[in-house]
Amino acid sequence: MTLLDFHEMGRIVPEIGDPNIRELIVYSYRLIYEVSSSRIEMLAVIHCKQGFTGDFEELREP
Repeated sequence: MTLLDFHEMGRIVPEIGDPNIRELIVYSYRLIYEVSSSRIEMLAVIHCKQGFTGDFEELREP
């Protein structure tokens, strides 16, 4: 079973609400990815204790 085969197994990210942006919880991490017709792109890996508002810019290091 791979993410390519079952890309909808992750839930829609509640902070974003876009059905193409999904997440899987793996141990203490949220793996956020985007599904398109031709690929799956990993957008972020966030520790569950880290806050996330849906703004990917806030995750970039200064």
